This record gives sequence, C-alpha cells and structure tokens, in this order.
Amino acid sequence: MARKMLLAGVGNYQGYANDLVAAPQEIDRWARLLSAPPYGLTSVVLPASAQRPSPMPTPLKDTTATRQNILDGLDELLRDAKQDDQLLCMLIGHGSIYYSYKPGEQAFIAYPNGDGDLRNAAITFRDILDRFEKHKPPLGT
Repeated sequence: MARKMLLAGVGNYQGYANDLVAAPQEIDRWARLLSAPPYGLTSVVLPASAQRPSPMPTPLKDTTATRQNILDGLDELLRDAKQDDQLLCMLIGHGSIYYSYKPGEQAFIAYPNGDGDLRNAAITFRDILDRFEKHKPPLGT
C-alpha cells in the first residue's frame, strides 16, 4: 500500500490578488505532520520535463506552485495507484468562481504565470477529475 501526498500553497500572488502570507508556512507544517508517524506519507517528486530541467520535490510553494506543476504533481500522485493506496492532495491559496466548463464552477488559483489573467492559473474541479480519469486503473485491479 502506497501512502503519498501532494501539497501546494500559494501566498504570493504578484499583486494580482491579496497575498496570503501564511499559506507557504502552513504547507510546510502539514508536510512535517503528515510525513511523521502515525501518518507516514511520502511527498511526490515531479519528474524532469521540458519545463523542469531536474526533478522537483514537493511541497510546492509560491513560484513552484504553478498550474502546470500542480497538475503534473496530480499525475505523479495518481500514477500506478492501487485500490488500497492512501493519497492526499492539499491546495492552500485563493479560490475563485470560474466560468469555463460550467457557470459558477469553483477553482483553486495557482501561482500566476505573469500574464495578469488569473484564469490562466485556475485549477478547476474538472481539471482534477480529468486527472483521475486519466489514471483510472482497469476494473478488478
């Protein structure tokens, strides 16, 4: 049985939204708590990619808690998951109402990419469900 976690916290929104000073510190506290007994969860490590020249450990905080890194982290969290695995994803930061998939869908706002449009940093519930669908194990496994 695997016990894994993906933690991400955004406190610095580069002036696009009010900063949340405590978010990165809270992520560190949760990481310490959840990695120790009795929980013993292991943090996900994002593999090297075109955007990341070397593997990136988590938790993700501020500048590393981008939309792409968080979605890649969800892929790593869910990759090869088995029925009895214990998986945790915690996102701390601003939320918003997003109007892409359906009216009023809620979204987590990741670290802004600098274009001034926080919609490009949004991670919707649909985005998360898509990751679960992508990594869904075959029936009976």
